[in-house]
Amino acid sequence: MLVSALIFSEMKEAVKDIKGKSIQDCLLEARMLKVHKQMNKWNVTNYLKNQKELFEKLGVSLTVENLLFT
Repeated sequence: MLVSALIFSEMKEAVKDIKGKSIQDCLLEARMLKVHKQMNKWNVTNYLKNQKELFEKLGVSLTVENLLFT
């Protein structure tokens, strides 16, 4: 529960400057993204322009170079 509270707190802080979007809206947008590993590289697919803009406002880039999964 502590981890969930920390994530919620960070999301609340990040979303407060985005007008018209709540934490729930942002999480629903995040569920639509597809991230998969192909030939040892992570790819983000199935995202729209407005989703990319939303994640950039949250400080998250959707480019392959910035995904830090192992």
